[in-house]
Amino acid sequence: MKKKGTVFITIVIIAVVIAIFAVSIPQAVQKKTAPFESSEHYAEAVSTAMYQAIENSIARSTYNMGDFGFQDINNSYWISYSLPLVPSVEDINERLEVMINDTVNDYMGQLSAQQLGDTVIERVDKISHVTVNVDQDDVIEGEHDNSFSVTAHSGRVRLNSENNQKAYQDTGFDVPIDNWRFWFMYRVIREWALQNSFSKEACNMLPEFGVKGGRECPYLAITDNTIDNLLEQKILELNETFFNEDNGHQYVECNHTIICRVGVTNIDPHNKDCPDVCDMCELSNCVYLNRIRDCEITCDPDPVCGNPGDALLPPCEEGEIRFDEYRFDEEECSRYHCEYFSGDCYGLGVEHTWSVISEITCTDHKNRKPISEEGIKELGLRFRIHTYFYRYHDAYIDCINNDEICPPETPVIPPQEPGSGGAPGGSGGDGSGG
Repeated sequence: MKKKGTVFITIVIIAVVIAIFAVSIPQAVQKKTAPFESSEHYAEAVSTAMYQAIENSIARSTYNMGDFGFQDINNSYWISYSLPLVPSVEDINERLEVMINDTVNDYMGQLSAQQLGDTVIERVDKISHVTVNVDQDDVIEGEHDNSFSVTAHSGRVRLNSENNQKAYQDTGFDVPIDNWRFWFMYRVIREWALQNSFSKEACNMLPEFGVKGGRECPYLAITDNTIDNLLEQKILELNETFFNEDNGHQYVECNHTIICRVGVTNIDPHNKDCPDVCDMCELSNCVYLNRIRDCEITCDPDPVCGNPGDALLPPCEEGEIRFDEYRFDEEECSRYHCEYFSGDCYGLGVEHTWSVISEITCTDHKNRKPISEEGIKELGLRFRIHTYFYRYHDAYIDCINNDEICPPETPVIPPQEPGSGGAPGGSGGDGSGG
């Protein structure tokens, strides 16, 4: 199996040859002598080649970061347990700097002992570290949408010719990479994840309402299709954002793959017999009671998709998602899935479970660069989202006392016998008291 730099080192050597050729021809024309082969000019050629090597290392490292590098940051989750968990620019820079530094030094190490005409690369001092010249504010403002730069520090190459002519070439550079929209994709996806509209709308599709009724009543329920439809809508919105950012061009396309998904509503109807004729369930319509409260994230393990089976477990931070005021309308059944129940006097209890993990891949078709043995590649960015909600509502049912059907009884005053209720103080007779 080839080492990762084997093919790339060929590119470096070709670049050296081209650089030497470009330096030598003007010298030969000017002096009318054989091509110039001094170690100083080879050092300059090596410098040119290493500059290109660093640029290619930036492209390769950002490509790998987008492909699998986010696994090192929150296990690739940008939304987890329904809350945004977007990697910071600082976290990404830290990992990119290590990846770029290792890649450049791997290429430089393979230059050691290479023979260039009458000159040999005698020693290669590897680059000590690199700095990605990007900060959070500039990324948010779009300053690095199309390009950014990296500074390589403290590298040096020593060359020695056959006549023992030595030359040293520092390999510390400030290297820009143009037409490579890594930070553009990061910025747009970051804003989409922070808006968190997928989780917010999911929360509001799980109202904690109870219902009591005396006829057929619909009850809002969720299914796997509920999750699928909402997720597809949100991916469409992400694509539309890229379309608008690129002034009406769909250069960036995002697709998703569902890793785990369960959407289910269990409805438990209860009937209640009222004890006597005047305690009645007098309902001609469906009555809904909504217990409004926010969706609280408590980090209780997701029992459904909390262990997706590939070791990329969704991390969790506690928080909450606002539950907007919601009153169920039967017209909602045309948009969502409803179950129907009927009876003389009944109430419904409900248990909602919503859990999904989806992997989203966004690919920029506008630019391509040589990345690996397979040739030139388009830049992609792959990440995951995870939402989980569980809601429970007891059955809502009671018996009511309807005053119109069962009016309160009028007190009955017993009739008085004649003479039994004379004037105050009277005791019968003519009332003369004498």
